[in-house]
Amino acid sequence: MTFDWSILLEEPGQFIIQGLWMTLKLSGWSLLFAFLLGLFFGVIRWLDLWVTEPICWFYVEFARNTPPVVQILFWYFSASVLLPVPSREWLELKLA
Repeated sequence: MTFDWSILLEEPGQFIIQGLWMTLKLSGWSLLFAFLLGLFFGVIRWLDLWVTEPICWFYVEFARNTPPVVQILFWYFSASVLLPVPSREWLELKLA
């Protein structure tokens, strides 16, 4: 039993390759953004400034104590309402 790799050269295969490439790009950007955000809050918390300590505490407690499914559902259903109007219009154009 062999797989016919020529399917990847046709239109359905191109959609699969584009989806795989988009997944890799989104994963890379998400990894970079999460690393930079964690580094930022880690350094700010390490500095032990009384002004920034409550902000860092809230971020860490929110990120650790909220299940990932709840965060995903929040960003999927509710975050577009909180975004500024140009961002919402851009999302509606991309999702339509």
